Amino acid sequence: MTRACSKMGIRLLFAKPYSPESTGKVERWNRVVNSFLAEAQLEKPLILAHLNKLFWVWLDECYQNKPHYALGQDISPTAAYNGDQKPIRFLDAKTIANAFLHSEERKVDKAGCISFMNKKYEAGLPFIGCNVSVVYDPADISTLTLEYAGHAPWQYAAIRQRIDLQCKLAHFDRSQVGDYVKRHLIYAGADRDIFSDGALDEIFLFSSGAARMVNKLCTHCLLYGAQNERRIINDHMVKLVIQGEVA
Repeated sequence: MTRACSKMGIRLLFAKPYSPESTGKVERWNRVVNSFLAEAQLEKPLILAHLNKLFWVWLDECYQNKPHYALGQDISPTAAYNGDQKPIRFLDAKTIANAFLHSEERKVDKAGCISFMNKKYEAGLPFIGCNVSVVYDPADISTLTLEYAGHAPWQYAAIRQRIDLQCKLAHFDRSQVGDYVKRHLIYAGADRDIFSDGALDEIFLFSSGAARMVNKLCTHCLLYGAQNERRIINDHMVKLVIQGEVA
């Protein structure tokens, strides 16, 4: 509601709960409508269109053209409306549609992305750690509009929709895991074996041959070995890393 009123230039006021004196006009209007409903029961309307027709006739005869003391000088609402010199402001359809879009708040993660309805959207690295407003049409969430104070709104499509090519790597077997790790070490400039056969066995068992998990576990193992000044990563060290840092 706050966002919708802001977009349409409407001042939003809140009344204190359980304080009828702060909502006097609303309470008075409720009494007016209740008096109409009491009269409408005599006609016993069966459909909404008939009830609406009776209401508009009743408004014209019993409300709109009768003097209201709150307006002063025995002026009716119709006379006050017609005598107002302020021009009527009409909003275009685009502004109204934008004002009534749904809006939720999300925090941008360390990768500069937000999660929304099980999809990832890129917000941008400058907004890491910030709470942004996600404006969306519930009928189509393929593209979101993000709003943040001091910045113009910007749009992003779901990251998955912006991927043109997807490549799925099959899981490695034990021998392939060993070759995969050795090739990476050679590429990094290593001139000797760093992981023992037992360590590679544990890496394979934990990762099930998934390249991403092999990379992650090996990275943690190398950091652990460097911190403890170990030249060889054995199976015991891999187990410690799995228990303490990866699992």
